[in-house]
Amino acid sequence: MNNEQRKQEFIAAYKDYNNHLTPKVLKYGSISKTLIYELSTGKSILKGYGDVYEVTVLKLQGEGEALKMYDLGKCFNSLNEAKRYIKSLSEEFKNGI
Repeated sequence: MNNEQRKQEFIAAYKDYNNHLTPKVLKYGSISKTLIYELSTGKSILKGYGDVYEVTVLKLQGEGEALKMYDLGKCFNSLNEAKRYIKSLSEEFKNGI
């Protein structure tokens, strides 16, 4: 699956949702054969926190269907923390979910 296909999966899954907290998408990627992620950023709503980074995860179900994996989504105060989390998910789910 290429980057544009991952993007289209997220658009289809969240078609009516406007992400106000982290509106700028930095990257789409794969965690495993069936899990894909979106890494996005925005300004924290809490004073003094600056940028915030969010990892959102979808599980591909086949035939254009995707399940929102709310329990795997997280927010971080640094890009490095978010990248470490994505790496940990890749290691945890390397054999699928």
